[in-house]
Amino acid sequence: MGDGMTPNYRICSRCVMDTSDPNITFNYHGECNHCTNYLQEIVVDSLDRENFLSTISTLKKLRTSYNCIVGVSGGLDSTFLLLHVVKDLGLRPLAVHVDNGWNTGLATRNINSLISACGVDLYTTVLDWSEFKLMQKALLLSGTPDLEAPTDLFINYSLRNAAYKFKVPCIISGTNPQTEAIMGSTWSYGQRDPIYLKNLYKKFNCASPLRLPFKSLGYSLYEQVANKINIVRPLRYIKYSRNMALKRSIDEAKWIVYPRKHGESFITRFYQDYFLPVRFGADKRRAHLSNLIMNKELSREDALSELSNSTLQSSIQADIEYFCTKLSISRSDFDEIMQSPKKLHTNYRTMKDLHLYKIGVLLKIALGTNNSLVRRLMRLISY
Repeated sequence: MGDGMTPNYRICSRCVMDTSDPNITFNYHGECNHCTNYLQEIVVDSLDRENFLSTISTLKKLRTSYNCIVGVSGGLDSTFLLLHVVKDLGLRPLAVHVDNGWNTGLATRNINSLISACGVDLYTTVLDWSEFKLMQKALLLSGTPDLEAPTDLFINYSLRNAAYKFKVPCIISGTNPQTEAIMGSTWSYGQRDPIYLKNLYKKFNCASPLRLPFKSLGYSLYEQVANKINIVRPLRYIKYSRNMALKRSIDEAKWIVYPRKHGESFITRFYQDYFLPVRFGADKRRAHLSNLIMNKELSREDALSELSNSTLQSSIQADIEYFCTKLSISRSDFDEIMQSPKKLHTNYRTMKDLHLYKIGVLLKIALGTNNSLVRRLMRLISY
């Protein structure tokens, strides 16, 4: 991590990822490992496609009220996903929204408009704000860039909990390589590591979380064995693009474009526009724009032009005050945190310290990533 503009600064000749990711590498042509890996990630083999189509066919035959779960946030990807699941795949989803306390009014409006357009039911899980606030404060005090990780982890767990509650065998995910394959290696961690996040909570709050939806390793093992939930990612099997999603969402769900990127969530916008670039010198726009370049939606020149504009908005001081008020911290304490020593998840205990994880890594090396035992073990660890 760093501000990028150092004596050894370098930027990819194909996308716009640069040495603000300390683990970036370049080939002879000046092309980075991120966009090189992208070309591999977007490849879908025929067997994967056949398995996907078979899964969808099986789900359609279920005689239940819902045959899948779809998470909705009010953002573009989840809006398109629900439209695709209902209107193209012909499934009967239960839409699930996880409220972490940072929703905007426009996000709520967009979710309601989407639910109406698709004619599906909406189930909302509200995270306990008193504990979620302490979780985010712990991450601030830890000195790491992982402020948004708890939201992603708890969305994952909440979707699974909804699947168990309503006896639904499948979660449809909007994760896709076309617009998400590229991301800085150190810009965020913890989205799949409850051990790391729970330990930070306990370390900086001197108490254990009681109401946040953490899962123990033992219970995760039980769920994997007794109540297996299938995760399906349909967007990787179509020619998915941001422009396509934007047009369809506006036309069919009356989706309203947010005045600012990530407008569905204050914390996501604040994190990406201010906290991450100012505190850690990491501009996530580089990853987002690089994905668009590789997906042939944007030229590299236009991406560079966009990056020349600051992420900071005229309302930034008001945003900082709102953030501090929500988390019950003073502005002076926040300013001190922003200047404190920077750390990474490697400075703390994580799931990678578990013997089970280390065994999984060794098996992965010995048997390969396609081995069924390896895949099951790594799924359990990252559950």
